[in-house]
Amino acid sequence: MVRAILLAAGRGARLMPLTADRPKCLVEVAGQPLLSWQLDALRACGVGDIVMVRGYKRALLQDPHVRTLDNPRWSSTSMVASLLCAQSELRGDVLITYTDLLFGPAVVHEALTSRAEIGVVIDRQWRALWQRRMADPLADAETLRLGEGGRIVEIGGRPRSLAEIQGQYVGMVRLSGSGSEIVRRALLEAAAAALGTHPAPRAFGSERPLAAAHITDLLMGLIRRGECVQSIPIDGGCTEIDTRADLQVAEALVAEGLVGGRGWPVPTSALAPGTVPDTGPGATPPTRSAHGRGCGGVPR
Repeated sequence: MVRAILLAAGRGARLMPLTADRPKCLVEVAGQPLLSWQLDALRACGVGDIVMVRGYKRALLQDPHVRTLDNPRWSSTSMVASLLCAQSELRGDVLITYTDLLFGPAVVHEALTSRAEIGVVIDRQWRALWQRRMADPLADAETLRLGEGGRIVEIGGRPRSLAEIQGQYVGMVRLSGSGSEIVRRALLEAAAAALGTHPAPRAFGSERPLAAAHITDLLMGLIRRGECVQSIPIDGGCTEIDTRADLQVAEALVAEGLVGGRGWPVPTSALAPGTVPDTGPGATPPTRSAHGRGCGGVPR
C-alpha cells in the first residue's frame, strides 16, 4: 500500500489576501479547495493512507481520514524541513506532493505505476504552461537535464537557456521502500550535521542551509552521491498555484478540461487532436508504466 505525504505547511504569501484566513491549500479552484482536488485524486487511485504536514492556520486542516503532523517552524523553514517532520513516515512505498498543485487521478496514476526507486514527476510540456503563467518562462523555471533512460542528472539550478530544461519538476516524488530509506537517511544525516552548528552548514551540497533547503536540493544531493533519481514524465495535467495570476490560469485550465479531470483521463495535451478520453464508469485505467528502467527498472 502506498502512503501519501502532503506538504501543507506554507502560507502562500503571494496569494494574499486569499490566504489571510486560510492555508494556501484551502484556496478554491473552480469552487473546490486545492486540498480537496488532491484528496479526490489520491483516493480515486486507491491511496487511503494519507499524512499531512501542517503549519500556517493548522487548525483549519482537519479531515477524519487524514493523519496530521505539524511543522512548528513553518514560518522560517521550507519544504525539506516539513518533510523532515514526517521522516518517520518514510517507510515502504511513498508518494510525496506539494499541496499548491492542481492535478487529477491520471497524474497520480503515472507516479504510482513507476517502478523507480526514487521517481520525480516532470512535465515535458512545461513551456506551454509557463507561457500562460508568466511573460518570461525562464524567470521561474529550473534546470532539468536527463541522461540515459530518463535518469535525472541535474535538477533545480538557474537555467541560462531553454536548452538546459528538458522538463519541469511539478512537485511530486514517488519512492519505493528502498527509496524511502535512502531519502530518510539523507534527511537525518543533514539534520545531525546542522545540530548545534553556527552558522548552519549548507545542506546536500547546495547553497542553502537545511532550514531553507528545497526538495530539488535534496534530490540533487542524492544525485551527487550516485543515487539513481529517475524521471516520471507527464505531458500536462498538473499546474502549480503560487500567485493570483496562477489561480486564474488554473481556473481556465479546468474549464478547458486540461487539468484536474475526474476518472482516468490521460492529460489532454498528450492526446491526438480530436481524441476524447473515456472518463465514464468502467473506463479502463492507463496501462502500467515502465518508468524506472533507466536505473535498472526495479527497486534495490
